Amino acid sequence: MDIDLIVFTDGSAQIHKPQYGGYSCVFVDPRSLLFTVVYDNVNSDKIPFLELFAIYKAIYHANEIRKSRKLKTINILIISDHKNHVMALNDWMWNVWDLSDYDNWKKKSGETVKNQEIFKDIVKILNKGKVNLKIAHINSHLKPQKTDIEEFCVHMSDNGIELTPHTAEAFIRFNQLADVYAKYGGNYYTKKYKKSPVKLR
Repeated sequence: MDIDLIVFTDGSAQIHKPQYGGYSCVFVDPRSLLFTVVYDNVNSDKIPFLELFAIYKAIYHANEIRKSRKLKTINILIISDHKNHVMALNDWMWNVWDLSDYDNWKKKSGETVKNQEIFKDIVKILNKGKVNLKIAHINSHLKPQKTDIEEFCVHMSDNGIELTPHTAEAFIRFNQLADVYAKYGGNYYTKKYKKSPVKLR
């Protein structure tokens, strides 16, 4: 599908008390590579929760963008460094998990699915057929100067995303930006270092 919007998401937890965290979503126009960042603090220090909350917020705001642009549908690509959430939304939720009891989704092992309320909120939006989702995994904390760009392009190609070397470097930088603002959302920079996020160059 043609992508209307690319969103890089991340969550970050604090290790200091009181324990809380933050999330971020970097919304990128795939044609111009212009971007907007949405971020905030969250009353949780659980990384899986924060990462999934960021994905939910990406889908939620994408739907709001669709409404503001008066589009019937919007096609989005979410890039997340949480592999399990990517697997869940691509496969497990639809083909592995037992969803027959709406109040108690279960994994194949019989274990209750964690953070299922957020998964349900995501499904509520997707089931309306207005937001078409593609989601792919990216390794965390990548840096352009220390990453084998060719290898990265192969990895993304395996996820169904074809990139030029130039666009691959942009993906890595946007992933960095999501990481920085997730920490900032959790007041990591303002509390610990008393400064704003660094600008990426």
